[in-house]
This record gives sequence, C-alpha cells and structure tokens, in this order.
Amino acid sequence: METENEFLSDLEARKRNRKVLITDIAIQKVPYIKYKEIPEEHYDNLYELAKYVLQLSKDKNDSNEVAVVYSLDFDNLVKNNMEYMGVSKPI
Repeated sequence: METENEFLSDLEARKRNRKVLITDIAIQKVPYIKYKEIPEEHYDNLYELAKYVLQLSKDKNDSNEVAVVYSLDFDNLVKNNMEYMGVSKPI
C-alpha cells in the first residue's frame, strides 16, 4: 500500500519548468477530504467535483487550469435557476 507521501507525489509535478498533463490515474487518486468547516453532507459532492474539474481540464482545456466555485447553498440556487458553468481558455 502506498504511503501518503508516495500518493501525493504522484499528483504533483516533478518538474515545474514544463507543463504536466493530467492523467486518468491522477484523477482516480484524488483524495477524499473531510473539511473542518464544511458540513459533512457536502463531502461527497466536493469529492466528485474535484475529480470532475480535473477531468474537464484534461478533456476540454488541454490540462490547463480550471476554476470552479461551489456554493453550500447549491440546492437553493438550482431551484431558482441561478446555476451556471462556463469554460474558457487563457488569453
């Protein structure tokens, strides 16, 4: 079994002077995090969102950075048709 340091080193770039492509293996290794100040019922959503953002970056944005905002009040935003998602490339 991998140690935590070995696991994290697989997710990190080994060389910072070149672009590191996101791999399916890195996406599969996203850790499940228990946040101190976020209600536990959001953990699963945040875990799936973290994997989704990496997949989105890999598939649609050439492994470039992608930013996402998650609202703890997401259910109310959806009910009021206020959800939005967009993807753009850097200029």
